[in-house]
Amino acid sequence: MDNYATHKHPEVTAGLRKHPRIHRHFTPTSASWVNMVEGFFRDRTTRRLRHNSFQSVEQRQRAIAEYIAAHNIAPKPFT
Repeated sequence: MDNYATHKHPEVTAGLRKHPRIHRHFTPTSASWVNMVEGFFRDRTTRRLRHNSFQSVEQRQRAIAEYIAAHNIAPKPFT
């Protein structure tokens, strides 16, 4: 997990205590490169969203959906 506050919330902590086989491991602060989904968000932002102008939320959502559809045509695992 990253160090986002919700991952450390008392309710989450209490819930995990009920499952002693589950251990939390936190990524280092400022190490987004460790979290693979962060790389996907970075690529989506730099390749589709940055330097574009959207007139509505729907246009932006459509651009994200189009990027995901194009990405899923020939997906590659993160390495």
